[in-house]
Amino acid sequence: MKLALLCIGDELLSGYTVNTNAHWIGNYLQELGLELDVTITCKDEDLHILRWLDELSSDYDLVITTGGLGPTKDDITKSAIATWLGVGLVWDQATYDRIREAFAQRGIRLTEAHKDQCHFPDGMDLVQNDMGTAPGMVVRHGDATVISLPGVPYEMKHLLKDKLSTVLIDHVDGATTTHTYMTAGMGETSIAEKIADLVDALPAHCAMAYLPSTGNVRVQLKSRREPDEQYDQAVKDLRERLGQIVFSESHENIAAALGRILVERDLKLTLCESCTGGYIAHQITSNSGSSRYYDGSFVSYANEFKSRVIGVSEQTLVAHGAVSEQVVREMVAGSLQVTQADVAIAVSGIAGPTGGTVEKPVGTFWVAWGSKGDIHTRKVLVQRDRMVNIRYISTFALNALRLYVINKSSWPK
Repeated sequence: MKLALLCIGDELLSGYTVNTNAHWIGNYLQELGLELDVTITCKDEDLHILRWLDELSSDYDLVITTGGLGPTKDDITKSAIATWLGVGLVWDQATYDRIREAFAQRGIRLTEAHKDQCHFPDGMDLVQNDMGTAPGMVVRHGDATVISLPGVPYEMKHLLKDKLSTVLIDHVDGATTTHTYMTAGMGETSIAEKIADLVDALPAHCAMAYLPSTGNVRVQLKSRREPDEQYDQAVKDLRERLGQIVFSESHENIAAALGRILVERDLKLTLCESCTGGYIAHQITSNSGSSRYYDGSFVSYANEFKSRVIGVSEQTLVAHGAVSEQVVREMVAGSLQVTQADVAIAVSGIAGPTGGTVEKPVGTFWVAWGSKGDIHTRKVLVQRDRMVNIRYISTFALNALRLYVINKSSWPK
């Protein structure tokens, strides 16, 4: 089974918009046992869209397109598909009625552009979009199935996951099998070395992939066959060897993995962030259900705030500076005292690109984590890119607390 993704949009080529759709679709298809063979990005122009529809539909069994289904004049995917199919555009009253009703409830005026959006290539099956105005479309043309989706990420995800999963599953026959280990705390080279003998012993139809990102590595065991005894044993052996660096065997992120563990142990979390500016809190609250273990936190950027609100000693700040082991230790202790949480993380550092000194260059961070009377610290040196530093140190801190929680046998109350 061969699959292709065609992402349509000038903004994707100019760099104005990051193509997160391709990333998500690739991950989601793997969850279903499917795998993309190629991803193409092209302009919002008939010539380009027609060329790639012709080429991809002749070489691939399933083609997914994203983008160009909106109400503005640059959204030309529908007309291009109609040309490619050799059909006209036809009016769909059901789509118009649904848009009109939704707009009336919200007090939005229906424009001619929205009316134009209710024309579709004749013969395509429409898939109702409960998150927006543009339906998805499915058509069989020659030997290929074409699924056309809006480019708005949450609309695309809704349609593909909630409405079109059965269409995708129909293409699973002959797909690959993949088992994912989400890891943190070890680089890809070290992981590869750690499991080298197990990888060497894999049967010929199996292979390993190492997919690093900021602060973590996705390790994947792939098979060109359905799961068998050899594959199942390899999954088990690799999990045992990788040990506690594995925080999930799904596509769960590190913050969600920590949250799951905190819920299991009935623990509350608080955070005291300086240089990360609330980024760790953002990761925590991006996961549904985080209120079960997270009450709130502090973004203590200024020294005066650290002293007045968190209780960090002014003498400590003067003697050691804000980026120091002593200060992050007091940030954890103070935030636990103020909130009555069970565990806490504190981070202070020089994210860059300015602010460094000879003694504390850009990329110097101190992280603390723990519970009352049991606080751990670590100095971490990273690089000069501000956002990379913030993402890396946030992952490091979340993983440090995860390991702390799973290895601590008792908790003070």
